[in-house]
Amino acid sequence: MSTVSVLIVEDVVDDATLMLAELQGQNGDLVWQRVESAVELRSALASRTWDIVLSDYSIPGFDASAALQIVRTADPDLSFVVVSAAVGEVQTIALMQSGANDYLFKGNLKRLSAVVEREVRDTRQRRAHRAALQQVRRLASIVHSSSDGIVGLELDGTITSWNPAAEQISGWSAAEMVGTNLYQVTPEHVTALLRQALERIRTGQKVESFETTPLRKDGTQFTISLLVSPVLNEDHVVVGAAIVGRDFTEHHRQQSALQQGEVRYRTLIEAISEIVWTAPASGEVTDGLLGLPGWGVFTGQSAAEINGWGWLEAVHPEDREHTAKVWSAAIAQGGIYRVEHRLRRRDGVYRNTAVRGVPVLDNDGAILEWIGVHTDITEQKEVEQSLRNSEERFRTFMDNSPALAWVADVSGRVLYANATYRQSLQLPVSDPVGQSIFGLFPKEIAQIHLQSTLEVAASKRIVEVIEPGIRADGSQGEFLVYKFPIPHDGEEAAVGAMAIDVTGRNRAQKALLLRDRAIGATTQGILITDPTLDDNPIIYASPGFTRLTGYSADEAFGRNCRFLQGADTDPKSVNRLRKAVRAGEACHVEMVNYKKDGKSFWNELTITPLRDAEGQLTHFVGVQTDVTERRRMADQLREAQKMEAIGQLAGGVAHDFNNFLTVINGYSDLLLQRLFPDDPHREMVMQIRRAGEHSAHLTDQLLALGRKQMVAPRVVDVNRIVREGVRMLRGVLGEDIELKVHLASDLWPVWVDPGLLQQVLMNLAVNARDAMLVGGLLTIETSNLQLDEAFVRDHPESQLGKHVLLSVTDTGMGMSTETLQRVFEPFFTTKPPGKGTGLGLSVVHGIVRQAHGHVEIESSVGHGATVRIYFPSSQHAVDEHDYPIIPAVEIRGVETVLLVEDEPGVRALSQHILTSHGFQVLTASNGQEAIAVAAKYPGRIDLLVTDVVMPELGGGKLAEQLHRQRPEIRVLFTSGYADDAVVRHGVLHELVSFLPKPFTPLALALKAREVLDAPS
Repeated sequence: MSTVSVLIVEDVVDDATLMLAELQGQNGDLVWQRVESAVELRSALASRTWDIVLSDYSIPGFDASAALQIVRTADPDLSFVVVSAAVGEVQTIALMQSGANDYLFKGNLKRLSAVVEREVRDTRQRRAHRAALQQVRRLASIVHSSSDGIVGLELDGTITSWNPAAEQISGWSAAEMVGTNLYQVTPEHVTALLRQALERIRTGQKVESFETTPLRKDGTQFTISLLVSPVLNEDHVVVGAAIVGRDFTEHHRQQSALQQGEVRYRTLIEAISEIVWTAPASGEVTDGLLGLPGWGVFTGQSAAEINGWGWLEAVHPEDREHTAKVWSAAIAQGGIYRVEHRLRRRDGVYRNTAVRGVPVLDNDGAILEWIGVHTDITEQKEVEQSLRNSEERFRTFMDNSPALAWVADVSGRVLYANATYRQSLQLPVSDPVGQSIFGLFPKEIAQIHLQSTLEVAASKRIVEVIEPGIRADGSQGEFLVYKFPIPHDGEEAAVGAMAIDVTGRNRAQKALLLRDRAIGATTQGILITDPTLDDNPIIYASPGFTRLTGYSADEAFGRNCRFLQGADTDPKSVNRLRKAVRAGEACHVEMVNYKKDGKSFWNELTITPLRDAEGQLTHFVGVQTDVTERRRMADQLREAQKMEAIGQLAGGVAHDFNNFLTVINGYSDLLLQRLFPDDPHREMVMQIRRAGEHSAHLTDQLLALGRKQMVAPRVVDVNRIVREGVRMLRGVLGEDIELKVHLASDLWPVWVDPGLLQQVLMNLAVNARDAMLVGGLLTIETSNLQLDEAFVRDHPESQLGKHVLLSVTDTGMGMSTETLQRVFEPFFTTKPPGKGTGLGLSVVHGIVRQAHGHVEIESSVGHGATVRIYFPSSQHAVDEHDYPIIPAVEIRGVETVLLVEDEPGVRALSQHILTSHGFQVLTASNGQEAIAVAAKYPGRIDLLVTDVVMPELGGGKLAEQLHRQRPEIRVLFTSGYADDAVVRHGVLHELVSFLPKPFTPLALALKAREVLDAPS
């Protein structure tokens, strides 16, 4: 036996050594390798061809069953013998059933050499059989794939084979023809020619190719060129014939004008695409056998020229060396001869041919001769080159296409990808072909791609989808993908795809949609006009325009914007707009326009020109805003500023004026207390006192207009104040006016000056009485109300939260829209001269705003009026002593009071009042002096009575400092300043005791006693 290659699967070196010792000298030269793992086994099988594998049954981490599977996968013909010492009968049977060839015990290796010799021989025989079978299959494949019809015959005409080309040419299937006599389907003249050809073959005569005209299965006649060759058995006895036929009908028709001889020549040359040849085992041609009939016909070489290596002269000079080398190697190795070369045709033209030769072996495997076929593949080469050129053009086109293109199978494996695909996506590999998309993209993205691929493959329809992908910069993008099925003719289904990155486009589309939604949602009207058309017509109107004007976009389309103008539209504003349009400039105006229902509104209009890239005017964009409410609010602001000016004027003099009135009224009260009722001077003092009261009332009215009035707010029950006020109102209203009162239970408390609230109620009742000339109904109501965001949005003066609503409704003559717009103006009145001052509602407005509330009036001519006042509710409980009760007994005190007042007259009066009521009084003219006085005084200071606004150190800061030094001290603030000045000094809030100037002696004594007696 020649050299034997043995692959040993064994982890114990000594056991492998024993096996090798047994084999040495018994089985020829040995080539061996020991492995002990699956990885080593696979590597060894890939490194060379082995004759046998000897494997232990059990190896750590590995066993004979796994080794057998690896061996059968790599080489199904390779013998596998188990050599082990620890295997039971069950395991042995299982291994043999799995494909093991034999089993030996390690303890008895006497059979090893014989088993190896047998199994090596079986391995080689199996491989030889497989190779021969493959060779037969290849020969059968040649016949099967030939474009010429090839038919096998017995000498009596019985058909033994009928290839697909014969089926296509004749229309008869192999199933119909095999076993049938050919003469049964051929016309008489064809039958005669075939009988003659077969007879010549039987007698060893040569048969030239010939043309004839048989009939197809459908009865149509066609022209065919036939070449009849003998089929020999191993003894070179003719046992049959092979007919090679080419359908020559079309060619014959095209060349019918040529001479018959030339037609036969051309037909023979072009019809024979295969040259069948034989050669002796040595490879050197003798007796011209190479030609059979075809070689000489094709090349023009004679038998003498063919002999030896003369046939090489017909091969192109550039191909001869390679051809000779391959032919020599095939002869030496006894393998298949396969080569391509250019072969010179008898007209001198070289044709590309594919050569395949196989050795014919005897029973002992010795070569008897060579049989080969030369196939003219010139057209195939041209087609291949054309295909390559086409593929190159296609690849160039696809690689330069801006679209991503790829092909994938239904498992997600990429079969093709153009350069744009590779450049546009972030991929983990440079070439995605052959890769699974699950290795190229995140799982969730790959799953989306595979789902649409499967859908296309199943439905065989084109699908358009948006799919995600990882772009080259690493960001996730969106791609518009067209996927389409690719015909596969039984092969695995594939799907082609073209895609473009639409991330930016989608973002732009979303931005456009967002813009459209934003334009549709905005309250402003947006118009686009075209100045290049006559009369600059509207070409776009937004939904906001429809909501603003009542005109639909269709109603506005094609019209000039002037259709919104009317009688009250300012001509100057219109002219400004027209000049701007003519000049192609922007413009901003406010003008009166009219809605579809005829109502007017103030329109703030801004027009802006749009220009193209060359700067040419193309359109105008107009933005319209209803500013009617804004202008109304502006009017109210101007009114508020007017009130503020009045308040500033009043507040500017209030301090000094109230100080003076405090002194005047205070000393007047003291004088009146000392004068007897019949004293002749008493009336003069009373006149002084009345003048002081009128002056104080005038100051309060002016301050109320500007919301600067000095107030003494408390946490009060509005219902209680209404009940108190109703008693006074019944005498004011008269008998012809019915008064109804509806008070809500559990009314929330509010922080307001109770006296001013009574003044508000009185002013409203008097106005209502004057509006009901012939009597009527006056209704006063209270209720709790929670103001939400919607209410506040519609009522800018209001604020969120809990409110108490006080409403006063009359059934009088009502008010017009013009009157309602001016109703809060100071000194505005609709009453005749001498019947009204025009301060009633303006004072109400000032008082309510000063209490952080707001007022609304609802009225129309002939339908009465309703005044609604909203007061914010207080978080504190109602002060049950919100109305001071004047005690019946004299007010006395023994506590120490620190009096701080920068006005000498007021300071002297206050000291006199407090001292007269028994208080011990310390005085200071300012805050710093008060700090010093308190520091020097050793005793307890019970009460600080201080002016709020003083130079250097105000009352608020003074109170803070003294409270830190003397935590027990209580504080009473006084001031003649307007309310906002007191607030700025941080002393006016719900829990602070405050006495406004001017005050009476009794009020000062009472307030001091109240503060001292209040709970801590």
